[in-house]
Amino acid sequence: MPLPTKVGTPLELSDLPFWWERTTAPTTPFSLGIGVTLNVQPNGLHIHALREGTSADVDERLTLEKDEILGVQMFLMPDVHDEASVSWREAESSWVIVRHRDPFGVEPYFESVFTSEKAYWPKALAKLLKERAGIEPTIVEEDPKKRKRRLGHESSSDW
Repeated sequence: MPLPTKVGTPLELSDLPFWWERTTAPTTPFSLGIGVTLNVQPNGLHIHALREGTSADVDERLTLEKDEILGVQMFLMPDVHDEASVSWREAESSWVIVRHRDPFGVEPYFESVFTSEKAYWPKALAKLLKERAGIEPTIVEEDPKKRKRRLGHESSSDW
């Protein structure tokens, strides 16, 4: 049975769920990987990291200002099955790679990798980046074979 569709104004997209896997930045205010929500505003990408119920609880908000974002590349994979092993989830997830400036100019840029087990959320993020911040992400459709081939050839290439 199809889901009912509501005619009228679409809902507002915000606080998209991702996992912040890693970054090449030398420090972060908390340890990675961590669950985050991403919210695009005209001034940039707002990140809310939240970890509760551990000895390393986190409730931090960061912003990558629009002029700090040098590019966004997305690698969309088929949705991860709920039964998938936790150890394989990053390999099977869709990736969003955000290149952002090094504020001290030591490196040409840093990369932060966010993942999602559902391709819907990176697609929604791409829509919001374009509509709200004027940032056009590069989107690549992948499957496990294509990803393995890309990772084998990409170690030093630029996009």
